[in-house]
Amino acid sequence: MIHQRVYIFLVLSMHIAGTIGLQTSWRWLFELLTPFHLLSTTILLLLAQGQDRRYLVAAISVVVFTFFIEMIGVQTGL
Repeated sequence: MIHQRVYIFLVLSMHIAGTIGLQTSWRWLFELLTPFHLLSTTILLLLAQGQDRRYLVAAISVVVFTFFIEMIGVQTGL
């Protein structure tokens, strides 16, 4: 239980820092850190769930699907 609270705190802290950082002149740095943020958030959420195999399959499916949607958007400008 204590680990889940730490994970939630870390994810919320990163989201708040990113939201604030994107509004400053350091925006370029926060944009560069976006892949790290997405990867670390995914890892923290998976760690918080423990050994639930259904959650793991669903999470991996969402990550793969959204990656390809993002890739299509970047390539086409949509």
